[in-house]
Amino acid sequence: MEHDVKKLGAMDANFLYSETPSSPNHVASLQVFELPEHQSASQFIVGLKEFMAARIDLVPYLTRKLQMTPGGFDHPIWISDGDFSIENHIVEVSLSAPGLSATGNMEQLEAKVAELHAELMDRDIPLWKLMVITGLEDNNVAFYNQVHHA
Repeated sequence: MEHDVKKLGAMDANFLYSETPSSPNHVASLQVFELPEHQSASQFIVGLKEFMAARIDLVPYLTRKLQMTPGGFDHPIWISDGDFSIENHIVEVSLSAPGLSATGNMEQLEAKVAELHAELMDRDIPLWKLMVITGLEDNNVAFYNQVHHA
């Protein structure tokens, strides 16, 4: 029988307990990619969502969310998110003009990533997100991948 519930260990739970609005406990990475030839950013994002949705069951923890225990008497548990939607996890974030050139500086992209990283993750859904940052020059997009330490 497969169990769909898993209790967080003390260290993982501590990442939740110690998190504050001024000190988020998630980690992230940033990559810049060139889009496939003759494909718009919106087409790429639709395809990415379809690809991930079709394979999400291969990595069960991607569809698990937190549930606090009654009265907080024990560490939270991971449960299956019966309302899981890939739309909550792969989202487009647009940069305003002028965007980023491959040879220019990355100040605009860095500022957007700093803004995104400062936000706490939504604990009502599985604690991961892939933000596809569009509006970059030279047919590029950036992936800002975010996952909670817990």
